[in-house]
Amino acid sequence: MSSTNIYLFQNQIQFDSFNRSMAIAFDLDYIQEQFIKEDYKMDASSHSPEMSPMYGLKHSTETKRKMSEAAKNRSQDYKDKMSQLHKGKTVSKETCLKISQSKLGKKRQPHSEETKRKMREAKANISIQTRKNISESAKNRKMPSMTEEHKRKIAESVKRTKLKNKEINMSNQILR
Repeated sequence: MSSTNIYLFQNQIQFDSFNRSMAIAFDLDYIQEQFIKEDYKMDASSHSPEMSPMYGLKHSTETKRKMSEAAKNRSQDYKDKMSQLHKGKTVSKETCLKISQSKLGKKRQPHSEETKRKMREAKANISIQTRKNISESAKNRKMPSMTEEHKRKIAESVKRTKLKNKEINMSNQILR
């Protein structure tokens, strides 16, 4: 922490080469509030990794353990503050593309039985008023105009699906 200069005077903190991970490790409300302010948000284009006081260094296993424990024991108030901080942010198209590319080809974990049960219950417990609202919303939604070819392909797909279902039902009946 020798390269990090923290000046405390009259309950004010000035940051010089002070990074977010160090602020979180200190877990001081005032420091966290300072990073939430627009003044202290870092502009990624104007900062390079070399400017970080940790550049070229590695955290010890003890430090990593402490940071892990601190992250696990964060208060709900802190989590709410961080959630509010990120709400409404828009990411660039370049970032969206990078996220999309990173997820391509990766299969998600299947839902657990408990999650499936919760989803079924949530779907089953929709009130009549909510169902009406969804129905009205769907009626007012404009559907994109489809070409004749597109309509034909959809019809063929539906027919294929019906045939497959019919074959499955027949094979199930034979097996019984």
